[in-house]
Amino acid sequence: MDILEKIPFSPNQAVVFDIDDTLIDSTTHQLIPKVFELYQYCRNKGYNIYIITARPRIPYGVQLTLQQLHVLGIAGFKNIAFRPPLELSIPHYKLNARKAIKDHIIMSIGDKSWDIGQYGGYGIIVRK
Repeated sequence: MDILEKIPFSPNQAVVFDIDDTLIDSTTHQLIPKVFELYQYCRNKGYNIYIITARPRIPYGVQLTLQQLHVLGIAGFKNIAFRPPLELSIPHYKLNARKAIKDHIIMSIGDKSWDIGQYGGYGIIVRK
């Protein structure tokens, strides 16, 4: 969070989070505490929170994901992007999803290199 303290805040700034093995441990299906702490910090500070997940955009999967986020207390995000089912390149999808965000992304957090990078601001790779 020291990084965010050094960035002058403005209302159109965004922070992007991945879900699997970033906010939620894919093995235990529980929150990853330090990342959730960062999520809450960003939300409370007033940043626009976006979630970009490689989970496919199919109705049942979207419903289950939204329910899981709700149960775990992951709320208050501005938007969530799901991968189109026919998009096979996760890096390509994630890059385009970040590019589509109109707010100024200052930071991206994920467990894979494609969760950060171009259009993602400062990148943080989560290691379990």
